[in-house]
Amino acid sequence: MVDTDIIQYINKGPGQNVDIKKDLPAREMDKREFAKLMVSFANTNDGMIILGADEETRTVVGIGQQRDYQREVMQIDENYCSPPVAPEVTFGDINNQKIVIINIKRGNNRPYYADGDCYVRKGREVYVASHSEMQEMYQKKSSFKAERNDKWPVEGATYEDLDAKKIKDYLNKVKDKFGESVYGSEEKYLRDMGVLTEVSGRLVPTAGGILMFGKNPQRFLISSGVRLARFQGKDTGSVIIDQKEVRGVIPEMIEKAGQFIIKHIGVASTIEGMKRDDIAEYPIVAVREAITNAIAHRDYTIDSSQVRIFIFDDRIEIYTPGGLPNGVTVENMMYTQYSRNRVLTEILVSTGQYMEKLGTGIRRIKIAVKQNGLREPRFFDTGTDFILTLYGPVDKVSQFKTHTRVIRAQQVLGPTKSPQEITRLPDDLKSSGRFVTKEHKHSQSRRYRPEKARARKMFLRVAAAGLILFIVFFMSFLQRARNNDPQLQYQKAALFHSQKEYFRAIEAYSKFIKRFPSNEKTNDAQYYMAACLEILGRDVEALNAYDELLKAYPRSNWAAYAQYWKGEIYRKLDQFNNSLEEYEKVEKNYPEHPLALTALQKIADCYYQQGKFNEAITAYENLLYKKEFFSDGFEYYQTGLCYLELKQPDKAKIMFQKVLTNDKAKPDIIDKAKAKLEELSM
Repeated sequence: MVDTDIIQYINKGPGQNVDIKKDLPAREMDKREFAKLMVSFANTNDGMIILGADEETRTVVGIGQQRDYQREVMQIDENYCSPPVAPEVTFGDINNQKIVIINIKRGNNRPYYADGDCYVRKGREVYVASHSEMQEMYQKKSSFKAERNDKWPVEGATYEDLDAKKIKDYLNKVKDKFGESVYGSEEKYLRDMGVLTEVSGRLVPTAGGILMFGKNPQRFLISSGVRLARFQGKDTGSVIIDQKEVRGVIPEMIEKAGQFIIKHIGVASTIEGMKRDDIAEYPIVAVREAITNAIAHRDYTIDSSQVRIFIFDDRIEIYTPGGLPNGVTVENMMYTQYSRNRVLTEILVSTGQYMEKLGTGIRRIKIAVKQNGLREPRFFDTGTDFILTLYGPVDKVSQFKTHTRVIRAQQVLGPTKSPQEITRLPDDLKSSGRFVTKEHKHSQSRRYRPEKARARKMFLRVAAAGLILFIVFFMSFLQRARNNDPQLQYQKAALFHSQKEYFRAIEAYSKFIKRFPSNEKTNDAQYYMAACLEILGRDVEALNAYDELLKAYPRSNWAAYAQYWKGEIYRKLDQFNNSLEEYEKVEKNYPEHPLALTALQKIADCYYQQGKFNEAITAYENLLYKKEFFSDGFEYYQTGLCYLELKQPDKAKIMFQKVLTNDKAKPDIIDKAKAKLEELSM
């Protein structure tokens, strides 16, 4: 018997999460197509493949009785899916007709490949993944840690590495705020909060625990600090006036980063009576909220990048490693409550000192900026970083003009008076709405004269005509200025890109590159133009664009990505030698880059797919060494398969046994290794 849902799925036919086939393929070419279907579910969402039903008639036809479906499905997975997607095979019957149900979970090791390409499921169809879809998958890849947010145990840390005083102070705050009944024993409460977790029978601090209460968090999470710099100018090529690296627990880093920024932003003053009113260039509420968000919501599994805060003459840029979490976009983040680091945010919210409520930070930043009359902040997600830009006032006077007292005084005196003149007015006049100037009194005492009225009318007409001409010329000048403003032109291209208007984005990026060849954003534009070309399937042009990027900016942030995506394009074009060459450049030239290990795995997989098993073994062993033998069992298992192909069963057994003795091995890989050992023992 089978669940009634299966019958409903067959009646509805294929969809986003279901596909229907009469039987497993027998031909080599058809097996490759079936593997593409399997990886599309693993890359997109959980999916189900039903064997034994007719897709067109929506009827059950049954499967062959003499086939080992469990074994055949696993062979397709092992031979054609990289890495394997670990499908679950079950059996059932409908009206005495046998069917097979293949369940495939959305994997944690995305992207998955079949026949050299990455596939995704859209509706009932299977498509090659776009560049942006693959970037997102790589960002979230290997993150059994990221899926557990900041609750993963910190390797090498013990309970003694937590500061007892910090913990006690926090518990006292919670007790004062919520009452003693909130927690029982200290240990239980810390475990419930995710500060501690149990590993092999002992309590170990989590990443969140170390970051909130650790004696020296950066000893274990080396890139968890904050790097700040003040530039004398408007770009990173300017002279650095001051710089600092902030370390410590989260609250300490928030405070120190805030102090550095306040030290380097201007503060103007107005005087009312005996009281001086200070107005900062940037609203302190927005600055503090931006710092807190960057530190609390960054991806701490990225160990090669810090939170960076750059202060320029006209703006502050804050870089959050990891970009926005999956499912959160620049467009919906105002209305989406999501925290990558649950331990950190829950503790910060519970104390009420740094975060008031989850999901309100961006809104508070926008409100504070608007109230101060400043330009709206810019939010941009590169995939690897989320960048928040706070813009300062154009000049000091513009900042004064937003102040309530100044607005009231200008309503009395008129817009020509400067803030400095306003602050010199006597208090009684500044606070009065009935101020009358000497000129006004004198004009009221004059008698009405018609000829002067006519002259005044003519003057106003001439002035109006002159004003119209001025506006026309000014608008023309403004348009030319906008065309020559690199920041506006880059934002225009990025907007087309984010809206998936790739043809217009390519054109805008190309114009930006030609018009501003020495701008700091030119390398970004070159990379994103190549990405858009690749998304549109213009592979040769994309390769040329990536080559231009590597030639002009060989040591930029995008160089490793460009090299890697060249390898992916060559794989798609079945040019495996070129593909291997590009992967090897990534692994050798950028050994510290997050893509280095991925490139090494691609090298091993390429060799395996081409039947170069000795080379594949060397690559898998090198991958294990680079990962410091911290493996989920995949490399050992693949090495075992290579030895089987080379007719060396004894060495293959050793590899499969290493999977079983590896306490970090994934359950599905353990099951596969057991199956191989059973085959070898027969």
